[in-house]
Amino acid sequence: MRLPKGSKGSLHQLWKKSLRKSISIGELISSLLAQAKIYSTEGTIEAIEEDPDDNMFLSGALYAGAEYIVSGDKHLLNLGFYSGIKIFSPREFLDEIMTERT
Repeated sequence: MRLPKGSKGSLHQLWKKSLRKSISIGELISSLLAQAKIYSTEGTIEAIEEDPDDNMFLSGALYAGAEYIVSGDKHLLNLGFYSGIKIFSPREFLDEIMTERT
């Protein structure tokens, strides 16, 4: 899944609304999904040996030209970056969009 470039600003606004209880977390997720594009790729990447199934997320992110990956997966998080793509935990991502706009 990929959000359009510049989406972090609108994500910041949505997150602030959810904190004020103007929208629910479900509405926040629905909004994210409405903006996202789903990609499929057959490319092979072998960056994560411990759990090869995680490589499909890296491949999809590269194919889509993603700026970042948001995941709770420890193998992805241990990479931190991959080919210029920043890998965030959900908490780190929320912190990032909050500090970026303040």
